[in-house]
Amino acid sequence: MRRAPRALTNGMNEALRLDPLQVYASSDVAERVAPMIPAEAARRVDGRHSPGAIRGGAVGAVGAAIGAITGVIGGRRRPAADVSGFEAQALVATTLEEGFSATGYVYYPAGTYHTLEVLLAETRSGAVRRERAPISETP
Repeated sequence: MRRAPRALTNGMNEALRLDPLQVYASSDVAERVAPMIPAEAARRVDGRHSPGAIRGGAVGAVGAAIGAITGVIGGRRRPAADVSGFEAQALVATTLEEGFSATGYVYYPAGTYHTLEVLLAETRSGAVRRERAPISETP
């Protein structure tokens, strides 16, 4: 999973409506990749994308059934996803007045992305403005 930290600042003369689900990433393989909601991103990190979960899940149907029974009897479960932590850091839907900014994470499936495309709606007319920006790698 990738998360893209960005600050969006309204440099226009009117208010713009920002929806984090309208912030797309582009890669060499896909034209536009839609962001994941924070809860889905949290589940992917704590679930099947964990290397331990992948190794443990490759035991076949019989082993999986025994593991499920043992988990129920023994009370062993994978830790719950940190949904609230992901939501607290996420970019939220908001109206950006002239000169105001919004910050937060936008979560994407694992991949290599080169640009972000943000669709913003003008609050008065409802017209959609498309803004693109390159993604720079952070060390």
